[in-house]
Amino acid sequence: MRRLASLDAVFLAHEGERTVGHVSLLAVLDPSTAPGGELTLGALRDLLRDRIALLPPFRWRLVELPLRVDHGYWAEDPDLDLDHHVREAWVEAPGGDAELTALAGRLFAERMDRARPLWQVWLVRGLADGRVALVSKVHHALVDGVSGAEILGAIFDLGPEGRDAPDGAPVAPSSLPRRTRLLWESARSLPERARTSARVLPGLAAHVGGLPGSGWMPGSRAAGRIGRRLSRVTTGDDRPLLEPPVGAAPETPFSGRLSGELRFVRARLDLDEIKRVKSALDATVNDVVVALASAGVRYWLEAVDRAPDEPLLALVPVSVRTPEQFGTFGNRINGMVVPLPTNLREPAERLAASRATMTTAKRRQRATPADLLRDVTRMLPAVAFTPSIKLALRAFGRAGIRPPMNLIVSNVPGPQFPLYCAGARIETLVPLSPVTHGVGMNITVMSYCGRVDAGIVVDPTQVPGVELVVDGMRRELAALLELAADAEATDASTR
Repeated sequence: MRRLASLDAVFLAHEGERTVGHVSLLAVLDPSTAPGGELTLGALRDLLRDRIALLPPFRWRLVELPLRVDHGYWAEDPDLDLDHHVREAWVEAPGGDAELTALAGRLFAERMDRARPLWQVWLVRGLADGRVALVSKVHHALVDGVSGAEILGAIFDLGPEGRDAPDGAPVAPSSLPRRTRLLWESARSLPERARTSARVLPGLAAHVGGLPGSGWMPGSRAAGRIGRRLSRVTTGDDRPLLEPPVGAAPETPFSGRLSGELRFVRARLDLDEIKRVKSALDATVNDVVVALASAGVRYWLEAVDRAPDEPLLALVPVSVRTPEQFGTFGNRINGMVVPLPTNLREPAERLAASRATMTTAKRRQRATPADLLRDVTRMLPAVAFTPSIKLALRAFGRAGIRPPMNLIVSNVPGPQFPLYCAGARIETLVPLSPVTHGVGMNITVMSYCGRVDAGIVVDPTQVPGVELVVDGMRRELAALLELAADAEATDASTR
């Protein structure tokens, strides 16, 4: 049994009729390396049954308390049913990338049943060349990027032969814990939680400028200055005041209310080409990714005659999980709100601006307490937590209310060696992450085996023709490669 952390509860509260709170992964596999040359539904279920001891979040079910007086608990599900969680889906053969991404988008848009553990896996058939696909979903309340990678490590193997199942399958309880017991546990832990909140309060006020989107909140700068003076007296913390970025995000076509529909496309790029740009033009891989995302968004905005005069603002999630926190699952994240150079016309300018803004954002991030976001979320009483988050979400996307950011851009480094699932070789891994009201685009990038796949999720009523974002990213990479070649030639001539 495990009490739901306040930061994890944010992702549950985020869900509504038009929003989802889970993350997803699309994997394309070659089943020729699997036993018998195919990946069957039975083999996939057997694999997960054998590995379930390594997958605690796959066994947890949410137990909510009466009147939501606390955030609830994760408890072992006595009725775990792999037939429900592991299913088959089909595309019309021979299915290509368009059919597969359309299916993945539809599956991603469906919310999961909270009366069961919050994960699902579909084995997709009907693809061309005998390929199959997996579409997996896990609720963000259970995992962040790092803990999600731990789950992949428990399911996927380094070779087609797989590995032995762990000894000792977990024993399922006969029933869920009684709510009276959970109420007692919550009441018993209340004094310690109150003392913890009191200890972190001065630091929270002092570092309010480090909260993602804090520049959108009226009075955040004044609160930070007052908090800094209080922190010096109470904690001795004499670090300089971290000023929040200024203002709200510009208005875009994807700054409105979500419709409930979701569309997913992917951009496939070459990691070696990105690394060549990085090395030749004195940048990082992440700088190049941000420049590519900026160019893709600008290309779409130009096509709809909405090219911006000022930078858009992107939320860039950051893991703050320490090595000691591996295996604990849940969320250990913070975020940086950074300006994207979507207002600049030239690729060289966009890359230079991306490098400068990411350098500044990282410096700000290092000056921010690692658990700032977690500490802020637990200051709000649980009984008011979900209503407050839903009230804020209802405000975002309304006419006249500019959001704190325009989109989400995330870069997830993946393994550069082949992985296997039940013997089938994984060829492609593409991440999908949610959007919300006022923030109707999410670009999540993942590298794997020398390739980079960007999963782009949008509300199609706000972003029709999202393929133009993909085109813009590819054009930008081609232009940056030309600049890299020129820089390499110049460097060679001066040696």
